[in-house]
Amino acid sequence: MVMKRNYHNINAQQGIALLMAIVIVAFVVIISVTMITQRQLQIYRTANIYNKEQAWQYALASERWAISVLSQDYKNEIKTTQVSDGYQDVWNQSLKNLNEIKVEGSIQDLQGGFNLNNIFYKNKVQTQWLKAYRELLVNLKLPASLADSLVDWIDSDSSTFGNNGAEDDYYLSLKPAYRPSNTYLVQLSELLLIKDYNQDIIDTLKPYVYVVSDRTSVNINTAGKEVLKAVMNSINEKQITALVEQQKKKSFQSMDELVKSDFMKNTSIDKDLLSVSSGYFMVNSKAQFNGYQIMLESILKRDNRGEITIISRRDIPLYE
Repeated sequence: MVMKRNYHNINAQQGIALLMAIVIVAFVVIISVTMITQRQLQIYRTANIYNKEQAWQYALASERWAISVLSQDYKNEIKTTQVSDGYQDVWNQSLKNLNEIKVEGSIQDLQGGFNLNNIFYKNKVQTQWLKAYRELLVNLKLPASLADSLVDWIDSDSSTFGNNGAEDDYYLSLKPAYRPSNTYLVQLSELLLIKDYNQDIIDTLKPYVYVVSDRTSVNINTAGKEVLKAVMNSINEKQITALVEQQKKKSFQSMDELVKSDFMKNTSIDKDLLSVSSGYFMVNSKAQFNGYQIMLESILKRDNRGEITIISRRDIPLYE
């Protein structure tokens, strides 16, 4: 009997020892798997950071390409007495993929569009630009009254402008409440804060407008039909179409050349709103490295000495 009890005790102890061994092995396996998983995550995280940084640098390289092209364009034209910008210039080209690295870049003349900040300049509503903006809104089948609320958003006074203006009393009644900026727009997305503007309206406006703090003219050599109609509302549809066709063939080198051209016969235009050259450009860059993609918008300013400054950069989310 005693020997039998001892035999059972030995079996029980061996079972417990085996169970403990299994538990220990299981813990070791779990810890090992966790460590390996964390290590792999660290590797992936590091690789993503590296790929993102590489893609970012390639996008910046596209920006540097644009600066170089715009600088060369100025040097080419400063040899003449008049600098002009049109679709025949060297900046109107695209940067394509480089070997195995996917890099794309293009330059857009912003002054082919309408600078929204033009409607209020040096503490004064600019009547000519305000009229042109209303014309643009009508051309795009949007309410002309949107111009009033934009003026109030930019100007520094507390008086309501026009029939559709809005000042502190309107914005403070909203939930959440806020105040108008009383200064120039910095980016188009700010329009969402302004009375009666919404995303659909911004999407409609976006191809034709931009914002910079300087007062800028519309480049006759790069502006589209809708913008030309707005700033040259005294000319007819046939003249507008002829001007757009002319842009593809040859740029006007001076405003006098435009005024004396067949397009402008018996027509008066406001030359203060127009120019044949541009100082603001947007660079659209796209770079991809090891599956990571960067899209970058950069606004460049080229002054009358040909010096180029980066005004802003915007990393565009891929869902836009």
